[in-house]
Amino acid sequence: MESGYGWVVKTAHVEYKRPMVMGQEFSVETGIDSINDRGCRVSFEIRMINNNKIACDGWFDYILIDIETGKALKVTKEMIEKYSI
Repeated sequence: MESGYGWVVKTAHVEYKRPMVMGQEFSVETGIDSINDRGCRVSFEIRMINNNKIACDGWFDYILIDIETGKALKVTKEMIEKYSI
């Protein structure tokens, strides 16, 4: 944000597998699946602590924006190199 960049969700996909209840503890694991000059895809998995079963998983597609204008920007080569495996 200090650089004037922000990430906005373009598409969200969530697959619910098991219900959870208020107060139930869970863990979240995330990772960048892909990144290119148009944005990135971040996957996630939510697991219930009591039985280690997946409650839901999915992915989000993000686009990079200019915080001042709200317009989409190309992801820089430096960003791609930093977050690519």
